[in-house]
Amino acid sequence: MNDNNNDILLAPTAFMPDGTPAPYVLTAGEAVTFLRLDTNGTKNPKAALDYYQKKGLLRPITIGKCRKYPLPELLRFIDRLSQLKENVA
Repeated sequence: MNDNNNDILLAPTAFMPDGTPAPYVLTAGEAVTFLRLDTNGTKNPKAALDYYQKKGLLRPITIGKCRKYPLPELLRFIDRLSQLKENVA
C-alpha cells in the first residue's frame, strides 16, 4: 500500500439483511448472514461457504488466523452466481 495520504479507498455500499451497513471485511458468520445462507434452508451454511471457496467462486482472505470475506469479494461472488447458466431462469 502507498503511504501517500491523498489516496482514497472507496468502499462499496451494501447492507446486511437487518438494514445495517455491511462491514468492509466480514467474518464467516457475517458472510453467511449477508448472503442469507442461513434463511434458505441450507443445513450447514458455513459448509456452503467452504464449498463455494473450493469451487473457486469465493475467495476469502486470512487476517491473523481467521478467514475473512471482503465485501467486494462477496459482491463479485453474487455477480458470478448470477452469470452462471445453471442459475439463469
